[in-house]
Amino acid sequence: MSELIEVPKWFDAIHREVIKVIENEFSYIHKPEDKANELLIKSISNHGFGYLWTDDLLGEIMYPSMALINMIQHKEDEKIEYVSHNRIDLIRAIVNGYKVKEDSYLVVSISDYESTRWSVEETALIYSSNISKVRHLYYEDDNQLESYKELDSEIYILGFDFELGKKWEAKQDFIKILNELEPKLIITKEKAEGLINSYRMMIPIN
Repeated sequence: MSELIEVPKWFDAIHREVIKVIENEFSYIHKPEDKANELLIKSISNHGFGYLWTDDLLGEIMYPSMALINMIQHKEDEKIEYVSHNRIDLIRAIVNGYKVKEDSYLVVSISDYESTRWSVEETALIYSSNISKVRHLYYEDDNQLESYKELDSEIYILGFDFELGKKWEAKQDFIKILNELEPKLIITKEKAEGLINSYRMMIPIN
């Protein structure tokens, strides 16, 4: 059996809420999870062919809950962008089952965070100022915690200004580069919490 596809937490939350809406509003439906899967697959399949998956999904549900509307509308552009790039994987995940992607974390100094304007999104991290100003990124390796490490030169080439940082592809490239630095900068919640003190903070990223 192939490994389960990972999906973002927001997608799992929407999936669960669609099931709940169908259970509450359409009691005559024998298998609400199957109906929810059908609606999600239809909306994702239609996405980009004259429809947005969010509009299509809400349009198929006669009485969507306010919770579902809020889930979809919260950072909706980012959800639309994600589905645009992961349509087939999401359909496979609905059909075959999935696991929910755990957040990873970057640990930075609070002063650097405040002075260089890190902007944290739900599923990605955007850097919106001069990246060379970041003095302290804390590592998984305890022996390197207080060391300053210049970030990979590719980050400068990508040109992470504010407009570029809004794009899904740019954020993913940025995270990939950070994740490949040694020792590891992107770490688990447990490891990140172990590095926190009065002058450090942890930022969730995917």
